Amino acid sequence: MIVKLLVVSSLNEGTTIEIVPNSCTSFGRNDRADWFGDDSRMSGLHFEVENIGDRAVVRDRCSIRGTRLNKSFITDETELAESDEISAGQTTCRVQFLSEGDPK
Repeated sequence: MIVKLLVVSSLNEGTTIEIVPNSCTSFGRNDRADWFGDDSRMSGLHFEVENIGDRAVVRDRCSIRGTRLNKSFITDETELAESDEISAGQTTCRVQFLSEGDPK
């Protein structure tokens, strides 16, 4: 399965991030993150999403303002579901799952 995150609010709105099976992508506002956006309210390394192959999880990376999943702050590794929304700073991403044969 491929995890697809669609940025639905921020200066990067409309951006799509794909996370292939057995990989982890970090998000933040500086170049230490795998994906960095122009969001002054995000920490340098804010959160990460891991695609384990048959499921996906999100983890806060000890950010200053926290990471929200569907408007609730997360404190531990949390499993993701289709259409979940991850929010960090002013950025919100919607989660989609694609089978590897699905059109992107």
